Amino acid sequence: MANGIACQQLSLLVGVLLLGRLAGRYGQTLSNRRDALHSFPSATDLSGARSSSLKELGFSGRKAEFLLTLARNERCGQLKLEMLEHCNNQAALEFLQTLPGIGRWTAEYILLRGLGRLDVFPGDDVGARNNLAHFLGRPGPLDYEAVRRAVAKWQPFAGLVYFHLLLDRIRDAGWTNTKEGRDADRARKAA
Repeated sequence: MANGIACQQLSLLVGVLLLGRLAGRYGQTLSNRRDALHSFPSATDLSGARSSSLKELGFSGRKAEFLLTLARNERCGQLKLEMLEHCNNQAALEFLQTLPGIGRWTAEYILLRGLGRLDVFPGDDVGARNNLAHFLGRPGPLDYEAVRRAVAKWQPFAGLVYFHLLLDRIRDAGWTNTKEGRDADRARKAA
């Protein structure tokens, strides 16, 4: 949920930076090196956090409140997230959207990323819509229903298409330390 909330209405890069800052401040330290690695913070790790401290990391006030409320509810046993594993997608989406800060895109993203529901393609993801339209050779952006129709032929693995399009975008942006990523970055700089 934190991943989805952090990336709402932001670029992937900004969302990942926010998550990295959150882990750096509140996650468990995994090594004693100067450039220590940190785990992603659990609800318990966030128990002393305040909205103002998350805002210092770059989260908006609303996102900070959403994250802290969800963490508090998880610690108090009010979030029964385990039950999502036994719900169908529609029931899980409906439940998730009752939580603070969780809309349709975030709920679908949670199903795909958090629960491994590979049949879910988050259709409200503007970047994914644009990437899908480009991949399909379609002019202009796709709306939610056009995305649903386009990915229907790949079911029950539409979520894998989402991940592949995302990885292509990451590679093309030069964010990977692979030969393809470095080549794409050099080509962009030369253009």
